[in-house]
Amino acid sequence: IDTTSSYTQMYDSLQKAFILLGLDCSAKLLIHIVVEHMDHDNNCFSFNKYTVDKFNKTQILHGGQEYTRKSIQLAIAKMVDCNILIRHSKGIYQVNPEHLWRSTPAQRINTMIELKQELENKEKLKLTEKKKYNNSVCR
Repeated sequence: IDTTSSYTQMYDSLQKAFILLGLDCSAKLLIHIVVEHMDHDNNCFSFNKYTVDKFNKTQILHGGQEYTRKSIQLAIAKMVDCNILIRHSKGIYQVNPEHLWRSTPAQRINTMIELKQELENKEKLKLTEKKKYNNSVCR
């Protein structure tokens, strides 16, 4: 690992975030599998049977316990609630670049800008849909 990259620096801050947020062991362990499987472009990964199997094989290899799919889903949900992971669609998640990044610092900044714009667009869409609904109900 290149110790000058944001990858290592962000990983350290992620560990601190886990401690401060009080996330349990399954969430802490799961992030290691996520790091291994996320892509290099935008830190996305998919949650599926393969992810669960890989997680449990790693656990057993290191003398840990197996986790059920539900336990892993709960760990992912906690990380989404804590803004460590961003859910894009069913089974597709992105590691928040504020906490962890795997590519260059410039790509991290670009991704953060894109995520901010995406969030703003979603909020605008929600407001537009809410106005349309209110207008149709009030008529």
